[in-house]
Amino acid sequence: MEGKGGSVQVPKKLITDLLEASLRFHEVVETLEVQLDKETLRRLKLGKKEYKQGEYKVASTRQLTGFHITRRLNITLLRNKGEGNESKR
Repeated sequence: MEGKGGSVQVPKKLITDLLEASLRFHEVVETLEVQLDKETLRRLKLGKKEYKQGEYKVASTRQLTGFHITRRLNITLLRNKGEGNESKR
């Protein structure tokens, strides 16, 4: 066995796959959290109703802030990085 300071080579694809799996796992956990939160579900239903009635505002991506939005954009960018196209979400 090597002493301290040794290194291990790990394929870049493996690291990318692990990161993507981790992000998907967190998406599932967040979805479950939303489904278990009655207040959030109430707000989602209200938002859906308002959307159907045309009672909403359109915001540019520059106006959007927050951890979840940033994370979603990062996930989308990671998924599309190797495909040579931009996300349409």
